Formats: sequence, structure tokens, C-alpha cells
Amino acid sequence: MRLLLFLLLPFSLFAQDKFKVEYEKRSYIKLDGNSEQYRLMEEQFSRPSYLQLLGDDNRCSLKEIDRISNSQSSTQMSIIGAEKDLESYLDFTKNEMIVSKDIDGKIFLISNQIKPFEWIITRETKKINGYNAKKATYKHQDFLYEVWYSTDIKSKCGPDDAYGLPGLVLEAKIIHIEKPDNYTHYKIDQLTIDNEVKFNVPTKGKPTTAEEYKSFRAEYDKRLQEAYGNTGIDKD
Repeated sequence: MRLLLFLLLPFSLFAQDKFKVEYEKRSYIKLDGNSEQYRLMEEQFSRPSYLQLLGDDNRCSLKEIDRISNSQSSTQMSIIGAEKDLESYLDFTKNEMIVSKDIDGKIFLISNQIKPFEWIITRETKKINGYNAKKATYKHQDFLYEVWYSTDIKSKCGPDDAYGLPGLVLEAKIIHIEKPDNYTHYKIDQLTIDNEVKFNVPTKGKPTTAEEYKSFRAEYDKRLQEAYGNTGIDKD
């Protein structure tokens, strides 16, 4: 009986424990055109990728992991000028963020303070994998963030830019406001307690401040616009 009661104790009672989470990530785009080529591009973009998050109350490390089934091709579609976070580390006690970011083969190691997001907590609730989840939203530039987080799991962590809430983010949807058919969806796939996990602090890339990267990005986008006009799609 004691063993049974122990197994049924809420996760929140183990708030100091470290944990490992895997998220499934899918990006959806709607291209202007009805050709078979466009349909295949849209289909390839929506193929899942997977993120691994290691976390505790106030620290998170996140990276993409390989999990390709026999039926899934490793061929990926990419957009010229698109950014990809290779690995990131957040420490909320120090208000510190370190991100290894790839843009068209150029890798930067960016140090910055953690950005505070003005989340709006709604009254909507639902169950996700047995956990009580609450909905929160915020708008940033051209995007609407809709996330579901659980205070059952005491952590400020979440996938990519979905973090800073009073509980672990279990599901997230980042929607282009003017083109709502274009969005990225994250959902929790696995969650395990693992006090042996070691947080990964990124080291790969050219050390760069957030302001330096912002200046580089603006100049890079200008060159792309001059070379290609609207950003194009490239197949690796």
C-alpha cells in the first residue's frame, strides 16, 4: 500500500527533481500555388522533428535530437535565411541565456539576458498526458503564441521561445497572425524524472552579443532581399 501511495503522489511534490522531456515539433506552411510540387513541399515541411529538454525549477537546456523512423526520409526542406537554434541554455536564477544559432551554415554563440514575455493567463484548462494544463497567450511582432502549461510541474521551461510561465509548457502553437495557416506546433511526447541529467551549456559558434547578432541579421536580410527578392525555398 505504501508503494502504491508513493507512485500516485503528484509530480509537483518532487519539484526539486530534474527531468527530461521530449517534444514533437511540426511546422506547417501554406504556399501560394496548387501544383504538385508545392503540395510536396508543404508535406515535407510538416514532417516531425524532436526536441529534448532537460530541466528543473530554474534551468533548461534544449536541443534537437535525431529520431528518424524507417518510413521517414532524412531529406529536409529549408528556407534561405531561416534561423535554427542548435542548442540553448537558460538559467532563470542568473537571468542568463546562451544560444548556439545556425543561419545558412554560419553558427553564432549568442549570450543574452532572458526576455520577459507578457503572458496573458486565460481561464481555459484541459488535461494533457494526465497533467492539469492552463492556457496562456501573448503576441510578439507578427506571431501569436498559444501555450498550455502545467503547474503540476514546477519549472519555467518550455520549447524554443515558449518559456517563463509558472509551470512546464506541455504544448505550444506559434501562429503567423496574417497567415494563420502558417504555424509551428509543439506537443510533449515523453516526460521522465532523471536526477542524473547534466545540463548542456552551448559552446559551438562565434561568440556574439545579442546586439551584434541583431545588426548582422539586419544586414544579412538586406543582402538576401537584394539577391533573391522574397525569401526562397531551398531543398538540401
